Amino acid sequence: MPLLCKALHKKGKVERWHKSLKGECIWRKSLADLEHAQETISIYVDYYSLARLHRAIGYITPSDMLNGRQHEIHAVRDEKLRFGRERRRDAVAIASGRV
Repeated sequence: MPLLCKALHKKGKVERWHKSLKGECIWRKSLADLEHAQETISIYVDYYSLARLHRAIGYITPSDMLNGRQHEIHAVRDEKLRFGRERRRDAVAIASGRV
């Protein structure tokens, strides 16, 4: 049974990949011939792996995840959020005359 569950889990990921490929690439383009289709899909695969942020893995790219950079990226992001919150808190305090 565990093997079946694992296979179903992978099937869902493959189905999600195909949905993204079709919805974000194939259906939006007018593919003239096989060569054009291969080139377009190749460009999309690079974008999907190297530039597109993925919600399921914490809004980082698969490339960053595979290279182990997720903790560094999240730490930088958390610091930026902390800084933004402090600036917003200070701006509210100034606007309300508390400073």
